[in-house]
Amino acid sequence: MTFKSPINSTSGSSERESAALPSRGGLLTLLLLTTFVALFIDEVLHWFFPQRSLSLILLVNLGILIGVLGPLGYVYLFRPYQRLVSGQRRTEDALRSSEAFTRATLDSLPDHIAIVNAQGEILAVNQGWRRFAEKNGPVRGNVNEGANYFVVCRTAEGEDAATANAFALGIQAVLNGERKDFALEYPCHSPDRQRWFIGRVSYLEGFGESLVVVSHRDITARRLAEESLRVSETLYRTIFETSGNALLTITAEGLILRVNPQFESMTGYRRDEVEGIMNWRTFIASADLPTMERYNDELWARSDATPVNAEIRLFNRQGRARYALMAASRLIGTPHSIVFLTDFTLRRAMNEALLENQTKLFRQHQELHRLFRQVEDIKKEWEQTLDCLEDVVVLTDDAGRIRRCNSALRRLVGADYDHLRDLPLADLLGDLTVLAGDVGGSGVELYDPGGARYFLARTYSFAAGDQAPAGAVVTVQDITRIRRITADLARANQELEAKRRELQHAYDELRAGQQRILQQEKMASIGQLAAGVAHEINNPIGYVSSNLGTLDKYLRRLSEFLNLQARDASTGEELAAARRKLKIDAILDDLPDLLAESLEGTQRVKKIVQDLKNFSRLDSGEPVVADLVQVLESTVNIVWNEIKYKAELVRDFEALPPLVCHPQQLGQVFMNLLINAAHAIEKQGTIWVRTRHQDNWLSIAVSDDGCGIAPEHLAKLFDPFFTTKEVGQGTGLGLSIAYEIVKKHGGEILVESAPGQGATFTVRLPLEPPGAGLAPAARAREVS
Repeated sequence: MTFKSPINSTSGSSERESAALPSRGGLLTLLLLTTFVALFIDEVLHWFFPQRSLSLILLVNLGILIGVLGPLGYVYLFRPYQRLVSGQRRTEDALRSSEAFTRATLDSLPDHIAIVNAQGEILAVNQGWRRFAEKNGPVRGNVNEGANYFVVCRTAEGEDAATANAFALGIQAVLNGERKDFALEYPCHSPDRQRWFIGRVSYLEGFGESLVVVSHRDITARRLAEESLRVSETLYRTIFETSGNALLTITAEGLILRVNPQFESMTGYRRDEVEGIMNWRTFIASADLPTMERYNDELWARSDATPVNAEIRLFNRQGRARYALMAASRLIGTPHSIVFLTDFTLRRAMNEALLENQTKLFRQHQELHRLFRQVEDIKKEWEQTLDCLEDVVVLTDDAGRIRRCNSALRRLVGADYDHLRDLPLADLLGDLTVLAGDVGGSGVELYDPGGARYFLARTYSFAAGDQAPAGAVVTVQDITRIRRITADLARANQELEAKRRELQHAYDELRAGQQRILQQEKMASIGQLAAGVAHEINNPIGYVSSNLGTLDKYLRRLSEFLNLQARDASTGEELAAARRKLKIDAILDDLPDLLAESLEGTQRVKKIVQDLKNFSRLDSGEPVVADLVQVLESTVNIVWNEIKYKAELVRDFEALPPLVCHPQQLGQVFMNLLINAAHAIEKQGTIWVRTRHQDNWLSIAVSDDGCGIAPEHLAKLFDPFFTTKEVGQGTGLGLSIAYEIVKKHGGEILVESAPGQGATFTVRLPLEPPGAGLAPAARAREVS
């Protein structure tokens, strides 16, 4: 559909009228012609009337010119200009009509539209924009014509600030020619409800300056529909998966597309064995198939979702028959249907039992008449029972007037039942002082100053036979003795709190003792390795000491040669002979190697001592960032003497990210695993140390090709004091402490071993251990 603007209908006529105007050449020709005619007429008059005065001739000449040239001037000059003025007026009227038409069109649009120039000034807005601005209140100043939209967007505050700034940048990008258009979907928090809008920016061509059209469309309905669709989909999926009935979706040919867990439970088949593979006829008893085919044809003959109901027998994976109630409905708009199956095998057996009970119910019905006669007796017994209670029980109507009460109220106020009936209960209890009102729903606490007694009043809603609220039941209980007991309990609680603090103190001391045991085990391990560490230090010290002796000999020779050079009487031949004899050149060549070897030895000693100090340092209690590869290297330096004579150490280190941990404690874990691996090798073997990083876990594996672990020992490896070593050679605390340390770091220890095939201990640690104290649940897993 095309709308024709009123201004377009007049533009053609204005152009035609403008084309009829005389040109500059035509005006000059008309002027020359007029002048020539005037001169000609003047000459003719002078020729025929020479005696007439000049004034008369001029008047006659003027009359003739007006009479002759007047119509021509009107046709050629005045009339075109008159049409031009009329056409200009019609053009202005058409322009105003077009502007009103355009304004009415824009105002009728649901979008909020504004024209913005390059400086951000709002030149024009439609009614939708103006209504939205007025309804949502002043954002930060005016947002109608004359306001600066960039300032409004950039001064926005709160959760809409980021969206407003992004929209302002999009407008600027379109104005600068960086983008052809721009669109942004955003939420708008109006005063009354949550809404969503999509803002669009388009460049406006043909106006000589940079202008953009900014529009905002309310897409709340679409977003709500999308959200409703997502909720419906989630609801359908939840109902389908959690339904107590077996559900399956099938095609018109009977192919099963989808089943729920209840169907798996009923049939014994997994969904990956059924979905897209099996036909529903597979489960139906052969005797029931003709009936089921008839129901299936009836279902697909229907044009609506009216269900087809039937009782069927189906066989599960074990071949057992199950009775089920089926309800099948078409999914309108799709070639599929959904089937509900309710297992009523047990219910069928129950129905048979119910049939047997029908005769019993008939006999019981005969006894009802006798029971009705007993109701009146029970009513009287109940009234007498209530009268035996010490607590006041009152039934009031909706206005608070007494309808029934027990004898406790009559004793409390000293009046008979007939006098109390229909009296307001609040008036009777008006002498009692309210101490606490409805605290936690426990009732109202009252005090009787006359008898120095405390009461607790509770109110319960009471419904009549038609289930409509018809009043309340009020109970008043004497709690004087309970209050005394409560005070005693408060004092007992204070004593229990003191005991709790004592237990907390004992627990803190127990934790400190555990830390001391951990440190003692660490120092015991260092004590066992002391000879090896001393040997590792002694080796570099030995060759450093030897090198120092050699260096002393070299210094004496160099000193002797320098003294010979200092003598003035020494000749060049004597110096050369002395240089050869003292082997000065060999000394100078050997000195750098001698010093480098000595420095290497001292660095080796320094590294061993530093690693030993780091290992034996008492844990600070606070986790730090550490490199586990460096911790492993330090631990290897400490236990190297235990390894090098029995095994070849193969390092397979992958770079690991830093870990927040207790490095001294993890070093103790690695030391125990390395020493155990060395002890598992009887003569000569290999120990592998591997580090890996996968997902959010770090793993450190220590493997050996030693004797392995017996299957009956795997379950006891991490038990305190369990050891397979001889008496005096192990405390049995190494792996137990290692397990506790790894557990404290939120990790786990995995063991893979078989007798004669070595063992692999894998320590897995999470990169982000739960909790600041590094103490989540951990587990140890044994794999035979």
